[in-house]
Amino acid sequence: MGMVLNDGVALLQLALVLSSLYVGLLSAERSTYIVHMDKSLMPKPFTGPHHWYSSAIDSIKSTNPTASIGQKSTAKLLYTYDSALHGFSAVLSEDELEDLKESPGFLSAYGDRQVTVDTTHTTDFLSLDPATGLWPASNYGRDVIIGVVDSGVWPESKSFDDRWMTEAVADGVDVISISMGFDFVPLHEDPIAIASFGAMEKGVFVSTSAGNRAFRRPLHNGIPWVLTVAAGSVDRSFAGTLTLGNGVTIIGWTTFPASGFIKNLPLNYNKTISPCNSTELLSKAPYGILICDDYQTRFTGIDESDILAVITVDTAMPTAMGAGHVDPNRALDPGLIYDATPQDYVNLLCSMNITQNQIMTITRSSSYSCSNPSSDLNYPSFIAFYHEFKEGVLVQKFERTVTNVGPGATKYNVKVKAPKGSVITVSPKTLVFGKMHEKKKLHSHHTL
Repeated sequence: MGMVLNDGVALLQLALVLSSLYVGLLSAERSTYIVHMDKSLMPKPFTGPHHWYSSAIDSIKSTNPTASIGQKSTAKLLYTYDSALHGFSAVLSEDELEDLKESPGFLSAYGDRQVTVDTTHTTDFLSLDPATGLWPASNYGRDVIIGVVDSGVWPESKSFDDRWMTEAVADGVDVISISMGFDFVPLHEDPIAIASFGAMEKGVFVSTSAGNRAFRRPLHNGIPWVLTVAAGSVDRSFAGTLTLGNGVTIIGWTTFPASGFIKNLPLNYNKTISPCNSTELLSKAPYGILICDDYQTRFTGIDESDILAVITVDTAMPTAMGAGHVDPNRALDPGLIYDATPQDYVNLLCSMNITQNQIMTITRSSSYSCSNPSSDLNYPSFIAFYHEFKEGVLVQKFERTVTNVGPGATKYNVKVKAPKGSVITVSPKTLVFGKMHEKKKLHSHHTL
């Protein structure tokens, strides 16, 4: 009996050792991380950021168990960033990352992500004419330097590496065009959002793509301080077959391909499956539109082909303020513009549920203030929040600052077209400018 006990103890100890070794091997697996640092906290002995970051990497002592069997830390510094963002990228294990978090000046870190490329098949869709239209009206882009960040016609070329965005800012470009983006990434972990904030501070105009996933898909690059462009049309069409109930088939073309848009579906509500939180029950749900009670339901483990679309009813977000369709020719001479400063964008960040370190990850500075948080940007569009069950008259007030970029002496009159069921008043009704770049304030009341 004693022998069995000893053998059992020995086996248990061996299992624990193997388990610890397995956990150690997992923690020793390395990934690429983007690390953001507070440059203002760089110790004086260092000659520059690269020296500082290299020292931080060199000082990492891996604490994973594999070190005891002869493996040493192989943390590696890849790139140093010091223009559009402050920090570096490095190959680290989880343990090394945890050690790095204790370094002075550490703000945040996140794993490297795959970027979605949106480059179109050709630029001919712009229909630029050298004789008429936007091209000659803009003086053919003379004296404007444009930096393009995308996959390029030769994706393997180093010139299309997205790390060059920070170099483009340092080189003094006027415009940066980015035809790629990250899906479902918060602003403080989005390299494009972070780098473009630094570009915006330096007066560089950043234009990004909204994605190529058509109108039923989420956009990426929903970044307040950049121009996010979505096409209103597409120069390609896709064939489809419509089959009627009597067997007649009709072949047609569409610019928005999908698995099928079907009308006259039955509406189903069943208390058993209405929480929509069981894959097994949902797979047995009757064909048609299913009403779900729980708005927080996670639709995991369900094949996309089983569901035409998931419908949610939610309040609008402060960043959901699009500018609508743009006439490029008229945009060359807008007359009035709704300008915004870096502090305005910081005020927006301060109104969101993110930490001070996360804000500093984007702004790269502690000099900005959060004393006036506001979700209302100086945009030409508005978003008004109303309490759903509040009785009586509901009023929202907005203030906008407009800048005259037209001729010196200019007068503008306000015209209002209010949505049905609401009243909108704007004051003053006339704006008179005496010179270019003069600013005026507009006040509007939205009554529902």
